Amino acid sequence: TGWWLLDHHPTWAAGLTDYFERAIKQNNIPTDARQQLQQRLNHYINTPEILTMVGQLFQSNEASVEAFLLSAISSTKLTTIPESITDGIYQSLQTSKTDNLLLAVNAARAIRGEKDHHQLEARLLSLFQDSQNPAEIRLAALNAIRPTARPLTSKTIIEIRDYAAASQPLQLQSLAVDALVNSPWPIEQWRQIAAVMPTLGSMHLRPVVTTLVKTQDNQTILNTLAALEQTPTATTLNPEEVRKLFSPLGEPIAKLAEPLVDRIELEHKSRIERIDSLLTKIDSGDITRGQKVFHSAKAACTACHRIAYLGGRVGPDLTRIGQIRTERDLLEAVLFPSASFVQSFEPVSIITTDGQVYSGIQRDDNGHTLVLQLDAQKKIRILHADIEEQRASPTSIMPAGLDKHLSDQQLIDLIKFLKASQ
Repeated sequence: TGWWLLDHHPTWAAGLTDYFERAIKQNNIPTDARQQLQQRLNHYINTPEILTMVGQLFQSNEASVEAFLLSAISSTKLTTIPESITDGIYQSLQTSKTDNLLLAVNAARAIRGEKDHHQLEARLLSLFQDSQNPAEIRLAALNAIRPTARPLTSKTIIEIRDYAAASQPLQLQSLAVDALVNSPWPIEQWRQIAAVMPTLGSMHLRPVVTTLVKTQDNQTILNTLAALEQTPTATTLNPEEVRKLFSPLGEPIAKLAEPLVDRIELEHKSRIERIDSLLTKIDSGDITRGQKVFHSAKAACTACHRIAYLGGRVGPDLTRIGQIRTERDLLEAVLFPSASFVQSFEPVSIITTDGQVYSGIQRDDNGHTLVLQLDAQKKIRILHADIEEQRASPTSIMPAGLDKHLSDQQLIDLIKFLKASQ
């Protein structure tokens, strides 16, 4: 097809400006067609002629066009950023409409780089500091500011730390943890962040622990180990990863980490025993209650998995999972998500030329860039030219430890519901 040819001859995309401009300006585009159009634009947006066209379209002052462009920019990686696009995003940040404002903030984050966009960052800072704004906008605005330009104070940590807790909506957790681990805090602030860990869910504990240990500050590391003793989800960490993390820091630190490793391994054994115990009670499960668990914020299953027409597409579709999996299979998949992987959902680890390491599921690859789904909320687009190494990862993006958030009865009900999905 024509699109296949373009994928293999990307320089031809320069002739698509008229097509994209007409399509973007159309009103009442069906959702599926709109998504396909955005995917196509994302593939070719770094073509200079198309990038210029996008900047010019920001001047149309049409709300639907602006929303489309902001959404497209927020889900791609621009190799160059014309002033027309920066100006368009800045103007979009002035809106009082929450949905449009969030799109603009996300677009601002996508173009964030080393260059100082003073006016843009001043607006983002004011959005973060305004306590009347919704939490998602405030946290997204903080993440959209270059890390070195953020307000790196204890006050900022106090402002965002509660949103990292497992009791918060998943999107807020993700944004808060992103700000905590990706900001160059002064050493005194790093020492404070360890106190956040006892509230974290299993999905976000690992990056916080890893980041704190990599500070190489002895007091921060001691604070981290002390906080892990009080963290219920600490036993969801991989024992080998814990050993590798702390052993290079010297024998005294490695010895202090040994009780944590022992605790994790003991919990692993008890989790296996728990499966056997739960299976003896499986007949007490209730499908209706299980459906509620599946759709609950606590379990957050729908963030990644779909049943029928509801849910995400990050993980396997579970619409007919009960046909091919036993109750034991389902329990093991919930309690030990890294034990095995469904085909086409195998995690990979990518090391980029600048030393960054990303783990996730590869979602798309057009031969020039690939999209890596990092977790339920985040994905990143990586240029092939920026990849130093790519290999299989042993760790699922589905976090271990769901059993930490659900009672025995809730787990039984969930498995009953999944088994009934046929």
